[in-house]
Amino acid sequence: MEDTLLTALSMENHQPSTLLSMDLSVSACDELDLEMNHQVVLTRPPDINLPPLAEKTPPPQSWNPGKCDILDVGLGSQLYETESFPSLPKVGRKRWKRIDGVWGAWFFFNFYFKPVLKEKSKAKIILDSKGISGFDKSNLELEGFMVQHDMENIYMWVFKEKPENALGKMQLRSYMNGHSRQGDRPFPFSVDKGFVRSHRMQRKHYRGLSNPQCVHGIEVVPSPNLTGLDEDDCRRWAELTGRDPNFTITPEASDYSSWRNLPNTEFELERPPRSNKD
Repeated sequence: MEDTLLTALSMENHQPSTLLSMDLSVSACDELDLEMNHQVVLTRPPDINLPPLAEKTPPPQSWNPGKCDILDVGLGSQLYETESFPSLPKVGRKRWKRIDGVWGAWFFFNFYFKPVLKEKSKAKIILDSKGISGFDKSNLELEGFMVQHDMENIYMWVFKEKPENALGKMQLRSYMNGHSRQGDRPFPFSVDKGFVRSHRMQRKHYRGLSNPQCVHGIEVVPSPNLTGLDEDDCRRWAELTGRDPNFTITPEASDYSSWRNLPNTEFELERPPRSNKD
């Protein structure tokens, strides 16, 4: 009978407990059930007089870095061609565009316009790389004037070949009204130098404008003599305008107004600081 039994109970007198022994000749299906049931492995027959023990978790597998693909996620400065601070070139271009634009406006108004002086004061004029100097407010002849609208047209006519290097409409008007950043060369015919602004053409509908602003004490210089200027400045002026430095402003330049309908990229010009009286 003992050969046909799958399990047998045996009592041992010298042990305080009763052991349940199991025949190891279990079927393959039973082994599969044991593996699927969380792979519980008993190293010895359990003691039925003791409470069942908690199931032991398998020990953690040792980590072998040699068998793993390591992904480097360090926070070092990794720059890629398409992501290497794309805003910096744009900021640099905008900065240099503003510098060239303001310098070009200063050069134009400084050498292609001049103050109208009284007859006895004309000998005081000094013309150098900084423009016209040597006069004061009392030397100005303020009866004559130019309409700012015409001055704007002449300026844009000069930059007709390269309008991207010129100031925009609002920038140009702001510059001519005396607004500029510290360190920039300002509009040379400012009020503090004795030049007067008025609305002399008010209600005359000049060029379709009902109230154009006038600048008194200046006149245009169609073909100034730039031979005494620095060669680098003349070269820079030619590159900005796309013209030969010895070009002449034609009478039709004041009529050039098609530029006012062209799109442009404006940058802000700083206003002069207000005084405490204001």
